[in-house]
Amino acid sequence: KQWYQRRVRGISDDHSGSFKVTLQKTASGSLGLVIVGGRSSRLGDIGVFVKSVVDGSPAAHSGKLQPWDQILKVNSLNLEGLTLEETLSALKRESSSVTLTVLPTDIATLHQLHLRLNL
Repeated sequence: KQWYQRRVRGISDDHSGSFKVTLQKTASGSLGLVIVGGRSSRLGDIGVFVKSVVDGSPAAHSGKLQPWDQILKVNSLNLEGLTLEETLSALKRESSSVTLTVLPTDIATLHQLHLRLNL
Protein backbone atom coordinates (compact mmCIF):
# COMPACT_ATOMS: atom_id res chain seq x y z
CA LYS A 1 0.00 0.00 0.00
CA GLN A 2 2.73 2.48 0.88
CA TRP A 3 4.50 1.89 -2.46
CA TYR A 4 1.54 2.85 -4.62
CA GLN A 5 0.62 5.79 -2.42
CA ARG A 6 4.15 7.13 -2.95
CA ARG A 7 3.95 6.31 -6.67
CA VAL A 8 0.62 8.07 -7.15
CA ARG A 9 1.89 11.13 -5.31
CA GLY A 10 4.70 11.22 -7.86
CA ILE A 11 7.55 10.87 -5.36
CA SER A 12 8.69 7.34 -6.04
CA ASP A 13 12.42 7.04 -6.49
CA ASP A 14 12.03 3.91 -8.61
CA HIS A 15 12.26 5.19 -12.18
CA SER A 16 13.87 2.02 -13.53
CA GLY A 17 11.19 1.58 -16.20
CA SER A 18 11.36 5.15 -17.49
CA PHE A 19 12.10 6.06 -21.09
CA LYS A 20 12.82 9.21 -23.12
CA VAL A 21 10.89 10.46 -26.09
CA THR A 22 11.81 13.49 -28.20
CA LEU A 23 8.93 15.38 -29.78
CA GLN A 24 8.98 18.16 -32.36
CA LYS A 25 6.45 20.90 -31.67
CA THR A 26 3.95 21.83 -34.37
CA ALA A 27 4.04 25.29 -35.97
CA SER A 28 1.59 26.42 -33.27
CA GLY A 29 3.88 25.06 -30.52
CA SER A 30 1.76 22.03 -29.64
CA LEU A 31 3.00 18.59 -28.65
CA GLY A 32 -0.48 17.11 -28.66
CA LEU A 33 -0.63 16.23 -24.97
CA VAL A 34 -3.26 17.00 -22.37
CA ILE A 35 -1.60 16.84 -18.95
CA VAL A 36 -2.96 16.89 -15.40
CA GLY A 37 -1.67 16.83 -11.85
CA GLY A 38 1.28 18.57 -10.30
CA ARG A 39 1.69 20.13 -6.88
CA SER A 40 -1.52 21.56 -5.40
CA SER A 41 -3.72 19.98 -8.08
CA ARG A 42 -7.33 19.06 -7.35
CA LEU A 43 -6.03 15.50 -6.94
CA GLY A 44 -3.55 16.57 -4.27
CA ASP A 45 0.21 16.81 -4.59
CA ILE A 46 0.89 14.29 -7.34
CA GLY A 47 3.21 14.03 -10.30
CA VAL A 48 2.39 15.30 -13.79
CA PHE A 49 0.47 12.76 -15.89
CA VAL A 50 -0.63 12.46 -19.51
CA LYS A 51 -4.42 12.64 -19.50
CA SER A 52 -4.76 12.15 -23.24
CA VAL A 53 -2.84 12.19 -26.51
CA VAL A 54 -4.33 14.18 -29.41
CA ASP A 55 -4.83 12.13 -32.59
CA GLY A 56 -2.45 13.13 -35.38
CA SER A 57 -0.17 15.10 -33.04
CA PRO A 58 3.60 14.74 -32.53
CA ALA A 59 2.89 12.80 -29.32
CA ALA A 60 0.56 10.42 -31.16
CA HIS A 61 3.03 9.93 -34.02
CA SER A 62 5.75 8.93 -31.55
CA GLY A 63 3.64 5.93 -30.56
CA LYS A 64 5.29 5.93 -27.13
CA LEU A 65 2.98 7.98 -24.90
CA GLN A 66 -0.15 6.58 -23.33
CA PRO A 67 -2.80 8.09 -21.06
CA TRP A 68 -1.71 8.13 -17.42
CA ASP A 69 2.02 7.86 -18.14
CA GLN A 70 3.88 10.10 -15.69
CA ILE A 71 6.15 12.81 -17.10
CA LEU A 72 9.22 13.00 -14.89
CA LYS A 73 11.31 15.56 -16.78
CA VAL A 74 11.07 18.13 -19.55
CA ASN A 75 14.54 18.07 -21.08
CA SER A 76 16.71 18.25 -17.93
CA LEU A 77 14.05 19.92 -15.72
CA ASN A 78 12.77 17.59 -12.99
CA LEU A 79 9.00 18.11 -12.61
CA GLU A 80 8.79 16.79 -9.05
CA GLY A 81 7.15 19.44 -6.86
CA LEU A 82 6.09 21.68 -9.76
CA THR A 83 2.52 22.84 -10.29
CA LEU A 84 0.72 22.15 -13.56
CA GLU A 85 1.13 25.81 -14.51
CA GLU A 86 4.90 25.66 -13.90
CA THR A 87 5.11 22.52 -16.04
CA LEU A 88 3.11 24.11 -18.86
CA SER A 89 5.33 27.18 -18.69
CA ALA A 90 8.44 24.99 -18.94
CA LEU A 91 7.01 23.20 -21.98
CA LYS A 92 6.20 26.50 -23.70
CA ARG A 93 9.69 27.92 -22.99
CA GLU A 94 11.44 25.07 -24.74
CA SER A 95 12.54 25.26 -28.35
CA SER A 96 10.92 23.36 -31.18
CA SER A 97 12.16 20.04 -29.80
CA VAL A 98 11.35 18.67 -26.34
CA THR A 99 12.67 15.50 -24.72
CA LEU A 100 10.38 14.03 -22.09
CA THR A 101 11.44 11.45 -19.52
CA VAL A 102 8.39 9.31 -18.94
CA LEU A 103 7.45 6.58 -16.48
CA PRO A 104 4.77 4.28 -17.91
CA THR A 105 1.80 3.81 -15.63
CA ASP A 106 1.12 0.53 -13.89
CA ILE A 107 -2.13 -1.09 -12.78
CA ALA A 108 -1.91 0.07 -9.13
CA THR A 109 -1.24 3.67 -10.14
CA LEU A 110 -3.96 3.62 -12.77
CA HIS A 111 -6.47 2.27 -10.24
CA GLN A 112 -5.59 4.98 -7.71
CA LEU A 113 -5.85 7.75 -10.32
CA HIS A 114 -9.26 6.48 -11.45
CA LEU A 115 -10.44 6.48 -7.83
CA ARG A 116 -9.23 10.05 -7.32
CA LEU A 117 -10.84 11.19 -10.57
CA ASN A 118 -14.08 9.31 -9.78
CA LEU A 119 -14.00 7.60 -13.18
